[in-house]
Order: sequence, then C-alpha cells, then structure tokens
Amino acid sequence: MGGGGYVYSSSIQLAMRKMLQKKSVQISIFCFVILTFGLFVFKLIHKIELKKQAVQNTATIPQFVFQTLSHQNFNKQRIADTLGKVVFMLFSPDCEHCQYMAQTMGTHSEQIKNMQFILVTPFADSAAVARFAQTYRLNALPNVQLLLDKNDNFPAIFGATLTPSFFYI
Repeated sequence: MGGGGYVYSSSIQLAMRKMLQKKSVQISIFCFVILTFGLFVFKLIHKIELKKQAVQNTATIPQFVFQTLSHQNFNKQRIADTLGKVVFMLFSPDCEHCQYMAQTMGTHSEQIKNMQFILVTPFADSAAVARFAQTYRLNALPNVQLLLDKNDNFPAIFGATLTPSFFYI
C-alpha cells in the first residue's frame, strides 16, 4: 500500500503544478492587458496635452528657429509684417499632396500674394528642397519661404506629424 500512496501524492503534485502554471499564465495575461491599457491611456493623455499646447502655441506665431536653404537661421522676427496672415506648412518634397499644393500655389500666386507661406520640412536636405522649389516655381514667389527643420521641432511647436499639415495664424 505504501507504493500506491506515493503515486497518489505524485499525481496530486503534478495537478497542483499544472494548476499553478495555469494560474501564472492567467496572472501574466492580466498584467499584460492592464499594462497595455495603462500605456494606451498615458499616450492618449500625452497626445491631448500636446494638442492643447499646440493650440496655445498657434494662437499667435510661436517662437521657432528653422534654417533657410542656405543654412541661415530663420525665426519669428524674420516674418514679414506687411503680408498679414501667415500659413505654416509641414511638408515633404516627395509627398504627393505637398507637390499638388506647391503646384497650386505656383498656379494661383496672384490669389495668395497677400499671405505669407512658411513651408517647413524635417524630411529632406537643402538640395531636395531646392529641387522641389524649382520644380514648382516657388522660388519666384516672394511670399513663400522654404525652411529646414533639422532638429524636428515643428511637431513639438505646432503639434503636427502628418504631411501636409497647415497652420493659419
């Protein structure tokens, strides 16, 4: 009878071990779901705060420093006061929507002559932006300034991450 008791206690230990493993998996899954949900909530709150900050930043022209194609600093103080409203645009030279917008700006230059356009890109070098400007005749428009955002500050200042994004101030 002594041998049968050993088998019985061994099968109980095996069942207990399986039950503990199952419980451990359930706890791990629960923790994963809670942590994932917490991360989602954190990201959502962070994004809402960034949007609030962007709204505050764009109530007036915010402070910024970007570079011209000749690598000179361009900031808020260099915006022409004589043109009235300013449109900031986050763009990429290889974005089809941005290309269409640039083409439209070139075609309708007379209609937009009383507004200043600040086109900013963190996605390209000065040579690519210069080709973009030449292709769409933006060089001929005195109210269009193309700038480089080498430090990727545009999203933090304006809250934009998609191209094209526009801010009318």
